[in-house]
Amino acid sequence: MGNVPSLKMEVVPADPVTWWLDEVKALRNEYQKRASDQWSFAASEKQLRGVFEEVLPDPSPTKDIVIDTIFPRFADERSNTTDGPTGAGGKFKEIRVNVLEVWAAFAVVCIGSIDEKLSFIFDLFDFNHQKSLSHTEVMVLFGTTLTGITKYARRGEPPDSDTLTEWSDALYDSYKKDYRTRVSKDEVCAYYLKHLQKLCERKDLESCQTYHTFLLIHDVVPDPKRRKSALPDEEGWHPPMMKAPGDV
Repeated sequence: MGNVPSLKMEVVPADPVTWWLDEVKALRNEYQKRASDQWSFAASEKQLRGVFEEVLPDPSPTKDIVIDTIFPRFADERSNTTDGPTGAGGKFKEIRVNVLEVWAAFAVVCIGSIDEKLSFIFDLFDFNHQKSLSHTEVMVLFGTTLTGITKYARRGEPPDSDTLTEWSDALYDSYKKDYRTRVSKDEVCAYYLKHLQKLCERKDLESCQTYHTFLLIHDVVPDPKRRKSALPDEEGWHPPMMKAPGDV
């Protein structure tokens, strides 16, 4: 998840794994500026295209990040909740995506340190800017981030509500906190960094620097080491984070 290269890579607008965390932050900030409602997390294709054209214009596009990646991967039936007018005077359900899933997923796969990524993802879910989260908000953070990355990676299933409750309980229990109280940003980030290290060691992984291992350590994709018949690349667990521009 760290994904910090030694050399500066060219930023390719259509390929999030070439972006730096600064690009993801700029996209999110531009969306927030344009949103009529700060609580609006359902984005239309038109809204996101305007954001990307402003922040990451592509001088020679071969692939449209919004049309070819975001909407095919992140949109689902639950996103289609906004009525829009038609020429015949009727209504249609306009397809939208959950931008929190999009920003969290892109934060995981982009270039940057784990600490910076955790800080950014935490801030996405600190809706009241209190630098702390409730037990339910911790569940939302875990669930939305894992849902976003499974959609982007197109493999695995997001955790169910019981699993999210267990994860949130474990974080609170580590600090001996009442579930009715809040946990601070420092507590959440420190807990996750320590937890991430333990998960990687438990999976016998030398590195946790790709979004595929991020999925693996959270048990949302099967562990190929437990499948003796599986070939190393049979289900694509091992492609490196640094792919060729445009390749996903």
